[in-house]
Parts: sequence; structure tokens; C-alpha cells
Amino acid sequence: MIIYKQSGTDPNCKLGHEIRQIIERKNDFMRKAESAAGVLFCREIGNGKKAFEAVCHNDLESYPEHVKLEKEFTIPQKWIEKSLCGDLCETKEAIDNIRRRSERILCLYYRFARSMLETALANATAPQTCYEGFVLNLCTPDGEPLFSENHFFGDTGRQSNLLKGSFLGDEKKTSASLDFLAGKLADMKDEYGEPLRYVADTIIIPSNRTDLYLKFIRAIAAQDKCKWNLVILDWRSDDDRFMIMSSDANRELGGNIFFNQVPLVVTSWTDQYTGNYIVDSSCRFNVKFGTYKHILLAIDTASEGTI
Repeated sequence: MIIYKQSGTDPNCKLGHEIRQIIERKNDFMRKAESAAGVLFCREIGNGKKAFEAVCHNDLESYPEHVKLEKEFTIPQKWIEKSLCGDLCETKEAIDNIRRRSERILCLYYRFARSMLETALANATAPQTCYEGFVLNLCTPDGEPLFSENHFFGDTGRQSNLLKGSFLGDEKKTSASLDFLAGKLADMKDEYGEPLRYVADTIIIPSNRTDLYLKFIRAIAAQDKCKWNLVILDWRSDDDRFMIMSSDANRELGGNIFFNQVPLVVTSWTDQYTGNYIVDSSCRFNVKFGTYKHILLAIDTASEGTI
């Protein structure tokens, strides 16, 4: 099941595009981990030789510890009685508004889930970050942060998905940079050292870099065939940095994952001892990056330290 990041209203830009995947069972993550590690692929060997052994970084140890969220509110009995008796019209309206909170919990839940992963992506050059009091692990199975210049593949291979350089300018230069970065993402190697060849199709930018948004709009319009989806993340940056992602790799390799271990449950009842009306909600979830091979971060060095 996929949920979508939606922001912006520009008709020339496709903004409703998936940036995460919901995993509701641990077995689903294990299948994604196998695909990311490359163990589903075979390699030809000579007669009498030992089978080729792929080195898989331990995805089981990187399985995240889930956080539990609970919320409960109570409507005192006397206010319920007043509203039922019609003593005060204002009281009845207030009670109805409080009861509608249970309906809004679902919207808040999805907003919280989206914001948590946005925070993780925005701070993924570090090994961890905090969100609403929770410590989020931003490392991939190789032990490096999501965006790193020293990612592992195979036994001793290294590759980077954190790039710095001069990427932005007029439409021609920005368009050429997009093609260059798409090539870098396509050349990401699996555990055998073979290029994965995933096609980049998503650009993710900070919400406060208006000039960056306009540059990409013009660059995308200048290309003969528009393959790009432009996603504006709720994220503030001090320089012109942006992410390039393959939605196919994100889905097939288990990239940006929201673990919905215990889905949201909202219950309400009248307490038999006090007569108070109680609404309770609880859920358990976390976010995790199952691989780094689906995304890269590009930092335009000419804009570092500018706002």
C-alpha cells in the first residue's frame, strides 16, 4: 500500500507522487531486503566449482525498533448531561466538536507519518535525528547514513550517493545536470558489482528554495520528453540541495519505508463507573531506509550557506 506526498498547486508540475512505501508485515520487509541485497540473482559457475557467494549486509539487525503512540481524551459526565438536557446550546456544540476529534485522529495520524519520513529524509546525511522526542535511525543496512560518500557493496566495493558540485544554472545546464545525476543513479551497483540500471524519475526539493523550484520547472520544460516528477518536501535548507530518486527502485528495493506494525485503532466508550465519555487511540510504527541505491543527494556548492 502506497501513500502519497501532495503539495503545491502548479498545473505544470506533477506533485502527487509516491515517496515512501508502507510495510505492514515483517515478512514483507524481509522480501525487500533480499531483493536489495541481490540474493535473488544467480551467477554462472564452472563445473565442480563452489557456488558464488554474495555478501549481504545484515538487514535483520537493522530492523527498526517501533515507537508506540497513544492519545486519550475524556469528556466529563456533567457536560454530556448538560448537552443532552439542552441546558446550554453552546455546551452541546462544544461536546459535538470534542467528539469529532476522534474523526480527526486519522488525518493527524497520516500527517504525523508523512512528517516523520520527511524529517528522516531531510536529515539523512547524519546517522540519526530526533522527531517529536523519538530518535530515528537514518542508517542503511551497511551502517552508513542514507546519504554517504562511502557506501558498501559486495566485499570491498564503495560507492557514493552524496554528490557535490556545480549543478544549477540556466535551463540547459540544469537539464544536463539532471541527466548526469540520473546516470549516476542508474550506475548504482548491486552486491555483485553489476549496475542496477534503475531510471530516475523523481526530483525532491526543499520547500523554502523558490529559485530552485523555478529552475527545475524551466529545465523540465526544456527537455523533449518530460519524465520527471517534482516533489516539494516540507523541509528547509540553507543551500540548494535536492534529491534524485527512482520510484521503481524505491518500491522494488524497499527504499523509504514506513513500518505500520500496529495500524491505528480508535475506540470510544462511556465509563461505567464515572459516566465520562472516553476516546482512546493507539498505534505502533517507525520509518527505515532499506537501501541507499534508490536515491541520491546533490548539493550545489555555489549556493552553500545562502538563504
